Amino acid sequence: MPSFVVSQTVFEEGKAAKAAGKPYTDDPYRAGSQDSADWLAGYTADEAEPSAAGPDEAVDPSAVKVAAGREP
Repeated sequence: MPSFVVSQTVFEEGKAAKAAGKPYTDDPYRAGSQDSADWLAGYTADEAEPSAAGPDEAVDPSAVKVAAGREP
């Protein structure tokens, strides 16, 4: 569980909603509330964290060129 979650119960509700195939828009809490943030944290708990470097920086550019059949 991320350290910013206040309610473990609400976090687990979000995880269960995703496991049940519900869309993230089924968040039952008021937008901007701590409960909504906890629910969405649970909903997205199994997703990879985005790279702070961005998608282009996360991969060696020379590997992309070689994989695409071009010389570096």
